[in-house]
Amino acid sequence: MEHYRFSEKHRELLGFIQTEPVLHSLLFQMKIHHLPTYQHILRATLVVEDLAERLGFNPEKCYLGKMGMILHDMGKLRVPSRILDAIVRPVGEDWGLMRSHVAFTRDILLESGIKNRDMMYIALAHHEFQTESYPRQERKAWVHEERRSVTSQINDLAELVVVSDKLDASLYRKDQQNTLTPREKILRDFTGNSDLVTEVMRYAA
Repeated sequence: MEHYRFSEKHRELLGFIQTEPVLHSLLFQMKIHHLPTYQHILRATLVVEDLAERLGFNPEKCYLGKMGMILHDMGKLRVPSRILDAIVRPVGEDWGLMRSHVAFTRDILLESGIKNRDMMYIALAHHEFQTESYPRQERKAWVHEERRSVTSQINDLAELVVVSDKLDASLYRKDQQNTLTPREKILRDFTGNSDLVTEVMRYAA
């Protein structure tokens, strides 16, 4: 996604990651394990960071959104690359592993010492606010925190992560029927604030 806003921000993001040892280590592992997911994380992070700034979130909240987006798919480190590379949706045990990537993300973040409740929520909620939701699974992805304890702003940031994630997927993952535009794909799946779809489509240019 070569959006005009992102040439300088891409360099800034890579510089930021260099200063965060945990992020640097996890992203290095992801780059080796599955390059397309690594690239997806960086592209989607640029969108959510810029979108949060443009919508007026303060620097602390922008930081949480950025961190949540960087961390959201780390559970895919525990999903075989052959599943991640599948052109059609996996079935059976493979689909179970793919669905478990949210719980795997939770485990990896805790093992890495990341325990900030808001950051965890933003990262783990990236499969909420959509028609086929699968965040909370057999091992309670929310680390004993009830969703109702999350503030409205953190919930809004989680929606930004979801819609930014979906934008990138709509642009870079082939639609099996190849009949929907990126906007139509997002509207089909996203159940959050519909105004965010209009906002995020600005980055599709």
